[in-house]
Amino acid sequence: MTKRSSSSSSLLEVAELHERNFPLDFSETELIKGEKPIKVVLDTNIYISAIMFGGNPNKVLKLARVHQIKVYISAQILLEISEKLHKKFKLSEEDVAKILKGISKITELVQAKIKLDVVKEDSSDNKFLECAVVADANYIVTGDKHLLKLKRFEGINKFVSHEIKIVTPADFLKLIGK
Repeated sequence: MTKRSSSSSSLLEVAELHERNFPLDFSETELIKGEKPIKVVLDTNIYISAIMFGGNPNKVLKLARVHQIKVYISAQILLEISEKLHKKFKLSEEDVAKILKGISKITELVQAKIKLDVVKEDSSDNKFLECAVVADANYIVTGDKHLLKLKRFEGINKFVSHEIKIVTPADFLKLIGK
């Protein structure tokens, strides 16, 4: 039996409650055939906040669960989520694996083949830009002040064909009319 701290128990309970409240049911919400999905990269803090606190981050994840948006993730982002759940929330490996499995159901894994050095204040935040560029994403949704300060990433023409907007969950929901 896995021993959990009270904070890890509550996190897992919230994740299980989330699964019950938002079961995978695509029957009414799939994209219209031929419609291009909005491509999004979510910061680690969005996944954690959605599980722990709900609110707008949870609404964004729900859009992914019902295929209203297409969410991309990289191995580097998955690793950071795993580390935060282990270290900050003291979750067991088994519990983290369950959460990562749930994330894998609503995301598409991409290999970040480029290295960027755009976010000088916290270079670890560059992984979100790298993932967004490789995925040709429209948005990065984050609560991170270093990324939000950028507001958008236009990159160099060889990397990205359009502007990637960097927004909070609340702003993203407003922009897409949800």
